[in-house]
Amino acid sequence: MSEKIPNFYASRRTFMGAERIHNLAEHNLDYAMLGVPYAEGTFAPYIQAGQAEMPNALRDNPVTIFFDIGDVGLYDVDTDLTLLEGIKIGDIGDVVISPGEGELNRNRITNSVKEILKSGAVPITVGGDHSITYPLVRGFEDCGHQIDFVYFDAHLDFADMPLQSEFNHGTQTTHIRKFPFVRNITVIGARNSTAAEFRRAKQAGIRIIPVSEVDACGAKAIMQEVIDANVPTYVSLDIDGMDAVYVPGTTHPESGGITFKQQKDLLFELNKAAKGNICGFDIVELCPANDVNHITALTASKLTALIMGYRSHFLNK
Repeated sequence: MSEKIPNFYASRRTFMGAERIHNLAEHNLDYAMLGVPYAEGTFAPYIQAGQAEMPNALRDNPVTIFFDIGDVGLYDVDTDLTLLEGIKIGDIGDVVISPGEGELNRNRITNSVKEILKSGAVPITVGGDHSITYPLVRGFEDCGHQIDFVYFDAHLDFADMPLQSEFNHGTQTTHIRKFPFVRNITVIGARNSTAAEFRRAKQAGIRIIPVSEVDACGAKAIMQEVIDANVPTYVSLDIDGMDAVYVPGTTHPESGGITFKQQKDLLFELNKAAKGNICGFDIVELCPANDVNHITALTASKLTALIMGYRSHFLNK
């Protein structure tokens, strides 16, 4: 924190207190943080909604928990690393969402990613429901190289037209699997999908790592297996991949999940194995109205800061 303490202060309402960016071309950002206030991929009345409020819930977290990221950095006591010192992070605002216009909204999400990539920054996206990951990954279609896709989730999201719906938060991996530029897909933490969906995902070549394997093998061994440092990896984190006790505000809480410590270790080892070759990240599925004392919003912000910090650390080694 600054040594000069003002008599009054109003914090920015931005992700982690980052600078608000209005023109990407005028800035040389390392990370461009984008909000996608979208919840139209959620089934009603079966599943809780409210994910459209997630971006602002993270913006409302106290910026002091991040200790002036970009200035003095974020100290990670577990690894004895000061992360994000000197790294330029900007909040570029939210994708404009038009109600009832699914394809239009998906195109806006995709075009937002392409604009971020054109600027040279890495897209860091705060959802929204998990259906947004399909158009986010589609934003890499013109990059001219393959990418791998790793996602943390209690569910496979590899459904086949549930309730006659093609685009929802249970089918994004179904669509991502069809991209010719996506090479390998790995899901970590899946534990609540049908047997038929598990069979279909395995037949499609998706590597499924249940929580029991995380417990038995540990983060380092898992990431050494699934990550290829020569291929950029896109990472998607559905917060329900963690056990419900850590994320009470998630849309679809599931017991028997990853602990916070395991999730943190997995992100660290993922970036270490990838040597920082992470091309994008999103975090999704918080329903702020169901949160308890901002626990889930704070956890989501911390994990987002950590993946940026770990990426920059290993990229610069």
